[in-house]
Amino acid sequence: IANDATRASQAYLLAAQVLAQIAQAVLLGTVALLYNWQLAMASIAVGVFVGATMNRLIKISRAAGRREADTTANLTVKIVDLLANMKALKAMHRFQPMLIPLRRTLKKLRRALITGEVAKLGFNLGNEVVVTLLITVAAYLAYTSWNVTLPEIVVIGVIFLKINDIIAKVQKAVQQSVKYERSYERMVEQIALADAHRELNPGTHDPMLTDACRFEDVAFSHGEREIIRNVNIEIPARRITVLKGPSGAGKTTIIDL
Repeated sequence: IANDATRASQAYLLAAQVLAQIAQAVLLGTVALLYNWQLAMASIAVGVFVGATMNRLIKISRAAGRREADTTANLTVKIVDLLANMKALKAMHRFQPMLIPLRRTLKKLRRALITGEVAKLGFNLGNEVVVTLLITVAAYLAYTSWNVTLPEIVVIGVIFLKINDIIAKVQKAVQQSVKYERSYERMVEQIALADAHRELNPGTHDPMLTDACRFEDVAFSHGEREIIRNVNIEIPARRITVLKGPSGAGKTTIIDL
């Protein structure tokens, strides 16, 4: 839950950054339209094309982020269970088999992390290459075919580069935030689950252990392996009781019960 909460809060921060950058892009686009609307429209079309081209990488990041969040949560549960029950698992000779699904989960997490980083690197490098090629082609056509003066090309080019830089930052923020999308969904699910299972206590007195805990002919086993049999013990309240015995005798089992 702590990991999901941290990632969900980062998504909120990235959303605020995206809104601020979009406002800057709209302002610069308005200036460009007032200066030369034809070149401005051409620049906007180029920006939209670049964004659509990079959108595939954002989808890959979203899928990798969802796998990363789910796998991390699964891995955390397995590690906590393994550490909490290590002694019992060793006593039942089940410790090594428990490591097999843990290794599989680690491999899934590693693949998700690698996919996310490759998509991020591809976005950074691919965006620069595509923008450079499109700017070169657009500047050549504007100067040779559209009879646009060089000063106009320079001014619009500077504005376009600034707008594209903002768009790239927006897409990077979106690419990063979609990785946290699943964590946000998991937090919403956990909050709804906690509300649905809220415990109501209509009583007026707190439960108190005033006498003792008693075991009378208690038996417990794991499958066909018997751990304890015919246990009769009384653990008095408000006193220190020590369970002493060899490893595998069932001390941890009695405490758990």
